[in-house]
Amino acid sequence: MEQIAQQEPRISDALAAERFFSMDKEKRYAYFLEWKQIIDEESREAIAEARGKAKSKFQIAKNMLDDGASVEFAVRYTGLSLEEVQNLQNKTVPRV
Repeated sequence: MEQIAQQEPRISDALAAERFFSMDKEKRYAYFLEWKQIIDEESREAIAEARGKAKSKFQIAKNMLDDGASVEFAVRYTGLSLEEVQNLQNKTVPRV
């Protein structure tokens, strides 16, 4: 059966499901907790990356404005909204 599972992904998935559902309650719970930790860590990393990109965009727009670029130019090249860039004209980069 294992040889067939190596050649056919659906058989492999079925065997994995069988192993999962044949676990006792404590093992299934531990399995869920392990996956939850993995998913939570990936989520934290994705959120941190998104915040970093957003802060970078704001900093780039602020630098452009400080160097004399127009608001419209900063909007076009950072992807920020007009309102976000206008708010940067007299302020510092927002906390993201």
